[in-house]
Amino acid sequence: MSQLKIDAAGAGAGKTTKLAEKIIERYRQGKEENIYCVSFTNASVSIIVEKLKEYYYEIPENIKVSTIHSFLNSELIAPYHFLLYKKQFHSISNVELSHVPRYKKSQISRLERRGCLHVDTFTKKAKYIVCEKSGDKKQQKIDREKICSLISSYMGVIYVDEAQDIDTEFKQVLIKLDELGIDIELIGDPKQDLKGRGGLVNLITEYQADVRYIQECYRCPVEHLNFSNKYVLEREQQFSPENKTGILQCIFESDLIDIGIFINEKNYDLKYIYQKNEQFDTHFKLSKDPLFNELRIIISDYEDGSIDDISTIRQASKLAYELISLVTEYNYTQKAAISKKIPFGSIQKDEYARLLEALESETNEVDGNKITVRSIEAIKGLEEEKCLFIVTPEIAPYLLKLKTDMNKMMASLYVALTRSQKELDILVTRKVEEQFGREVFETILNATI
Repeated sequence: MSQLKIDAAGAGAGKTTKLAEKIIERYRQGKEENIYCVSFTNASVSIIVEKLKEYYYEIPENIKVSTIHSFLNSELIAPYHFLLYKKQFHSISNVELSHVPRYKKSQISRLERRGCLHVDTFTKKAKYIVCEKSGDKKQQKIDREKICSLISSYMGVIYVDEAQDIDTEFKQVLIKLDELGIDIELIGDPKQDLKGRGGLVNLITEYQADVRYIQECYRCPVEHLNFSNKYVLEREQQFSPENKTGILQCIFESDLIDIGIFINEKNYDLKYIYQKNEQFDTHFKLSKDPLFNELRIIISDYEDGSIDDISTIRQASKLAYELISLVTEYNYTQKAAISKKIPFGSIQKDEYARLLEALESETNEVDGNKITVRSIEAIKGLEEEKCLFIVTPEIAPYLLKLKTDMNKMMASLYVALTRSQKELDILVTRKVEEQFGREVFETILNATI
C-alpha cells in the first residue's frame, strides 16, 4: 500500500511552518527511525532548521534536514554506488556547466574519469541505486535488493519541501522508496513549477486520492487572490482567511513621461519582469565565474589532477584574468584573446567552443541605459509589501487568457501575481499596448475589482 502523500499548497500558505509541525509530530511518536526533510535550496533548508530550533533546543540526531543533493549523496550514492558499480567518487563538483548539451555531457564525463561527481548528476546516479538499470548483471540485481532492504530498515519518513522542483529521476527514486514502505510526504505548489519539469503535477495525477489541497493564503490581499485565481485550477484557488485587503492597479507606460523616473520614484520593494529585453535588464547571470570554472576543468584534465588542486585553481584564476583583460582593456575579440593565450591545437574543438562561450559571458557589457529589475525566477519565494510586475509581450497572452496552457509561462504569471502583501502595480509596456490594445487589460482587471 502506498505511503506517499502530497500537500499542494499555494503561495503564502505557510508551507514551511506546516512542514516543521509535521516533523515535530512524527518525532513525538517515538519510533526508532530516521526522519528526513529535504529541499532544493540551502535557503529553504536554513528556514526549516530555524523553525525546528524554535521548538528544540538542539535538533534530535535522527531528524536530518538537508538539501536534496546532500541527501542523495550521503544516503544513496556515497554508501552504495561502489558496491553496485565498482566505481567510487572521491570528490563533488558544482562547477558551472555549459548550456550546450553536448559540451555539458563531455564536461561531466571528464569529471567522472577523475573520480569527481557533479551535482547535476546526483538524481540520476541515485536512481540507479534503488531502481533497475538496463544491462544490470545478476549480481547487481541481488545486491540492489539487499541495499533496498537495508535502506527501508532505517528510513522512516522523507518530507520533501518545494516539491514542484522534482525532476523525473528524483520522482522515480521517491516512488521506489514509497514501494519499499518508507513514508513519503511532499509539500509544494504545482503552480510554481518555473522550470516546467512537471514532476509534481504527474505525481498528483498518479496519487490523486492522497492529495490534500491547502487553499489558505496568509500573504496576499483578497484583490490579488481574486485576480490570480483566474489563472489556476478551481481546486487550487486560494482565499485569505483574514479577508486582508490591498491595492491592485494597472498602469500603462504610454501614460508616463519617463518610465525609469516613475519606477524610481515609486520606490517599489520588488520590481520584476519575465526576462530581460532591450528596455530592461535583470543582471541575472546564468553562470558564476563560467570562464574560471571551464579553465579549471581543462587544466585538471590535461595535468591529470583535480579541479580543486591549489595549482589548478591558481593557473585557472591567472589565465581567466589575462583573457578577460585582453578583451576589456586591450580590445581583443574573444577569439583573438583565446588564440593569444592558448596555442592553436593544444585543446579540443569542444573545449575551445566552451571557452569561447564562457569568455563571451564574462565580457559582454551591460547596457547602462536599461532599467534594472529582477527576473520572476529570481524573486520566487520572496514577498514584499509593494511590488511592480512589468508585463512584456512574452507573458501578455497568458495574462489576457489568450493562452491557457499550464506550463512554465503560466507558472511565471502566477508567481508574479502572488508576491505582494499589500500593493501590486501591473505595468503594461508600450510594446504590449501597441500589440494587444489598452481596453483588453482594463476589461480583465475591472472584472476582478
